Amino acid sequence: MLRKICVCAVFLLLVYAMPAGAAVKVEWDATAGGDDANSELAWRTGFTTSGDWSLGPHSVFFLKNQIAIDQADEEWQGKLERCYIRYEQGPVRLNLGRQGVSWGIGWFFRPTDLVTPLTPLAQEETRPGKALAVLRWSTSALTAVDFIAGDEMIGARSEWRIGPTNLRLLGVYQPGYIHSLGFDFQGGLAGFYGEGAYHWAEASFDQGELAGLVGWRKVLRSGNQLYLEYYRNDLSKAGPELAALWSENKNRELRYSNQNYLAVGLQIPWDQLTTCSITAIANLDDGGVILQGIADVQLSDNLTVRGALMTVAGAGGTEFRTRVQGAKVGATVEMKYFF
Repeated sequence: MLRKICVCAVFLLLVYAMPAGAAVKVEWDATAGGDDANSELAWRTGFTTSGDWSLGPHSVFFLKNQIAIDQADEEWQGKLERCYIRYEQGPVRLNLGRQGVSWGIGWFFRPTDLVTPLTPLAQEETRPGKALAVLRWSTSALTAVDFIAGDEMIGARSEWRIGPTNLRLLGVYQPGYIHSLGFDFQGGLAGFYGEGAYHWAEASFDQGELAGLVGWRKVLRSGNQLYLEYYRNDLSKAGPELAALWSENKNRELRYSNQNYLAVGLQIPWDQLTTCSITAIANLDDGGVILQGIADVQLSDNLTVRGALMTVAGAGGTEFRTRVQGAKVGATVEMKYFF
């Protein structure tokens, strides 16, 4: 409890001590859902405070703290999700501290995203944070390199722009855990994009797995955006060491066995203040389907409300029914303040 109070006190001190060039966001979120196995209602609610403060012409400080309670623990739990400094000058940008890093381009699936993985259908802001040093160097207008170190991980990524298309190659090394080599491409190509990776465990490079996706994004005449993605890997061909490490990975709820998924998403700008999204992920091996609908409504420049509904269809023994039990309803209220 003392740690939670200290984090909140530091957050409030920053708000009042550095009002110039600061932006603060406060979110309240709540989710509730039923379990297929019994009638017990599962619920969670919490508050998230986040903000950034200008420390000078080249530096910005970021902080994000979350306090939540659920029916399992029935007590408030605090977590420091983000706490890092960004320094940027010329072609160089350096981030130091606890942060979330997105290496991957997929709308649903990201086989190359091993730094701070994102669960499919989750928001970017829910990406778990890690203590990292992230350096980006734009070597030219068309090329750049990224380096990551920290939290028992090192990685590098190189980027080229060829006409309208971005091509990136990357590698991630985690001692005693999962290593990865991969690539991704997007831009141009009639809306097609994709990424692929080879994952292996320590000292067993020849017993790894190939994972990849191909996607297509199209802006329709109505202004709606259509996303289609096919994601595939075959964990059964991987060695037992890699399979065991994947089963222990708590950041990917959908990592179960083999993955053979087809996903579709439609983003609908209802009006200037309202955006709706409808998404579906189907497991082509067992017939399970996850359906989700989201509505974002901007009530003012500082106030946004989000509502979400998710349910699972398919037989009782499907992977999705095992991992995502029952239906869930969620709501988020977001307020922004500028100083």
